[in-house]
Formats: sequence, structure tokens, C-alpha cells
Amino acid sequence: MEKILFINHSTWEKILNLIEKVRKLFPLIILTAVMLILYLGYREPVVNIDKTAFRLRGGLYGVNIPFVEISQVDTIVWNEMPVFIRTNGISLFLVNRGDFKTKDGDKIRLSMNGGGNLVIRIIDNHGKIYYINRKKAIETRQIYNELQKYL
Repeated sequence: MEKILFINHSTWEKILNLIEKVRKLFPLIILTAVMLILYLGYREPVVNIDKTAFRLRGGLYGVNIPFVEISQVDTIVWNEMPVFIRTNGISLFLVNRGDFKTKDGDKIRLSMNGGGNLVIRIIDNHGKIYYINRKKAIETRQIYNELQKYL
């Protein structure tokens, strides 16, 4: 014999009240999630250079490039960068982080913080290109100089 589940009137009212509370909080939950994503995406990543690899940590899009996989490192100025479109990343004013594609179809990884005109370009053995800069050109230059010590 099958049991049929019946919900009495007071239980049904409790369920409806709970649904109403969640419905009222939903915009706040969405707003909080969007703010968290923007905060994590906009925050400048921490640069870590050791004997084996170049790493960007923090935020949503980190980078880990072992030195044995780097074929070229140089610097360019901002206006020498290729035109790109975002494929999986964040673009907010002058901040661009994540995976992008050039108009020629090349896949690139950006960690651009705007402001500073100097940009580090790293090309790995697989042909993937990374563009990295800081808000201040002097900080970008310091990272580049540190990288040169290990290459």
C-alpha cells in the first residue's frame, strides 16, 4: 500500500513564507556575488619569482610559467599591443585579466593593470603569449629585471 504525503495548512504556509524570504534576499545575494567577482578580478595579483618559475597569484586568473618553458621575454609599450577581445576574463576600464584572443586569432593571457605604459611580453615554448604590467611603469620594470636574473 502506498503512503500519500499530505502537507497540512500550517506547514504549507511556512514553506511559502520561506520562499518569500529567499525571493526578497535573492537580489542581495546576486549583488554580493557580483561585487566579490569584481573585487577578486580587479585586485592586482602578487608576483612570485623563484629559481624555477614566474607566478602571478591572487585574484581570479593566476599564471604559472616554469622558466624552462619560456622562449622569450621582452618589454613593449602599451600602444604596441595587439588588438584583443575577451574570451574568458575580466575587462574593467584599463584592467584586463584572463584569456583573450587577438584579431588574428592568437590566444593570449593578460594581467594588465592599466596606468603604466610599459608591458612585459612573455612567450612560452608552445607559442602562448602573456602580457603583464602594473599600474606604475617602475614596478613593471622591476619585475622585468627580476625575470632577467633567472633567464
